[in-house]
Formats: sequence, C-alpha cells, structure tokens
Amino acid sequence: MARLIIEAQDHERQRIAKDLHDDLGSNLAMIKLRMELMMEHQQLLNGNNQSLEEIHQMLDGACKDLRYISHELMPADLSTKVMRTMVEELVEKLSVQRKVAIHALVEDIPILSVDTKVNLFRIIKELMNNILKHAQATQATIRLAQSSDGNHITLEISDNGKGIPKEVLEGNSKGMGLKNLEKRVEYLKGKLSIKSNRLGTRILVTVPMNPQLSGAYLQSESQPKV
Repeated sequence: MARLIIEAQDHERQRIAKDLHDDLGSNLAMIKLRMELMMEHQQLLNGNNQSLEEIHQMLDGACKDLRYISHELMPADLSTKVMRTMVEELVEKLSVQRKVAIHALVEDIPILSVDTKVNLFRIIKELMNNILKHAQATQATIRLAQSSDGNHITLEISDNGKGIPKEVLEGNSKGMGLKNLEKRVEYLKGKLSIKSNRLGTRILVTVPMNPQLSGAYLQSESQPKV
C-alpha cells in the first residue's frame, strides 16, 4: 500500500510538471515574445512603453515562478546528480532565509538507486521545510552516511527548536508531513525513529541498500559532482 501511494504521488507530480512545462510554459513564452515585439514597435512610434514594460516584467516573473514550481514538483536532474550535490544545493537555497543556520554533513556513498535517492531527497526536503515552518529553531543539521556494515544508509536530521508536541507524535493528529514521512520510509523498507522534546528534535531514518540494482539506474556517490 505504501509503495502504491508513493508511486501514485510521484506519477502525479511528473504529470503536473510536464503539463505545466509543455502547455502553460509554452503559452507564457509565446505571450512574452509577442509582448517584446509590441514593446519594440511602441518604442519606435513614440518611445513611451511604461505600461508594456510593467506587463513584461509581470510575465517574466510568471515564467520564473512556473519554472520553479515545475522543478519543485519533479526536478529533471534527480537521476543524474549525486546525493551530496543535491543536499548542498538544497541547503544553499534554504539558507537564504537566514533564520536557521543549516549544516550538512554528507559522506561519500558508494551506490544508490534512483528510487532510493529520490525518496531520501524528498524526505530531507520535507523535514527541512517542517523545521523552517514550525520548529522555531536557530540550528539544524543534516547527516547522511553509509552504515559501518555497508548495508544501510542512515539519515539524521536534528534541530534545536521547540520540539514536536507529544499528542502529534503519538496520537491521531499527525499532519500530512509526518504521514508522508512514514509512508516514504515504509516504501524504502526502512526504519524511522523520532525523538523530540522542548530542547529540539532528532529524526533518524535507516534504509537498506537496494540489493537488486539495475545498471541503468545506478549513480556512484563517490563520482565527481555534476
């Protein structure tokens, strides 16, 4: 059931991202091109194109927003970039908010299937978003490494925030973020541990290395960064 839910979510992400890019993206690009031609024509006539310039800026902003949303739904480079690069780029984007100091400690990981990589990355992203929105933390740390026995990947995310309420962790009032986290860990046949109090939260995810890796879907984490 967890596998079906996760696969359905990712397929829907791909479909929406493709539709946004192919349909809405193409239309916005055509409108922007026509607007630029109108601006050139207006400038030749009387040089006053302030209104057109404002509309052009709005269109340009809409195009950038569309690209960002499409990339967030289904990044095209998830299957090609190594995990360290993906985490470092995520931390760089999140650090713009300057409220939470984020530290990433990502070790060299020999091999990860694309499926494992995509779901681990989405887990990291979801947990970091939760920290920024709800934890009221000033420090957060991401640790990703291969276990000492070489058979598992361990992901630890911790913060010094206010903690997760006990009724949320143990009751039926879990938010969508925690439910998705549990489903993704279950999908990867891993284990999830959450320890939280008023001094902060520590979440540990342990997932097995995929024993049946296809050569077409391998990415050596020790290769040079893409």
